[in-house]
Amino acid sequence: MHLVNRGVEPTGLAPIRARYTQAWIDHYRNGVGRRPTDKRWVDFVNDLGVRFGGCCGYCEGMCKGVVDHYRPKSRFPRLVYSWDNWIFSCHDCNQSKGSQWPRSGFTDPCSPVSFCTAPSCFAFDLKTGEVLPNPNLSARHRLRAKVTINALGLNLSFHLRSRLAHINHLDALVLLAKHDAREAANRLARLILPDAPFYSLTRFYIDQQLP
Repeated sequence: MHLVNRGVEPTGLAPIRARYTQAWIDHYRNGVGRRPTDKRWVDFVNDLGVRFGGCCGYCEGMCKGVVDHYRPKSRFPRLVYSWDNWIFSCHDCNQSKGSQWPRSGFTDPCSPVSFCTAPSCFAFDLKTGEVLPNPNLSARHRLRAKVTINALGLNLSFHLRSRLAHINHLDALVLLAKHDAREAANRLARLILPDAPFYSLTRFYIDQQLP
């Protein structure tokens, strides 16, 4: 899960929100009219991608990306054009999540004020590549993290392969450090930037493997 500060919303979003949001509210809250067909959020996918460093907000892999509504349009129509409700997502995570919204909610990868945010809510099995709920969480937050992992399919085989490849890369840097500490440090510095791919995995690896 990719902890990101989106910053201020792009210029031009406010008038789109004012023009189109009410129709979504009318349809999903009041049962009025057909489901709206506007998808003006696609106009802002590049802006969103820049804020996320081109990484999926859920699996942290680099991707072309789409706009995912963290709180689904059907359940939260007033947020359909809310900048704070948009997650830059890969196609696979977007499709897995769909319009799901469990009772516990999901772990928000972008909220700096939520207790349960990435990377603190998740741990990793460095042998299998699996993402796991942080065992130090309360039972309630551990359940939310588990629900998020399962709903997004974060432990599907292709995600595991990507994480294992990243872990192997980190292992190689540890070996390199024995011969060229400066070069290893320079390479690692690029991987621990908050918008780098697999940021939370890298931080976990460092905490577990490095003195």
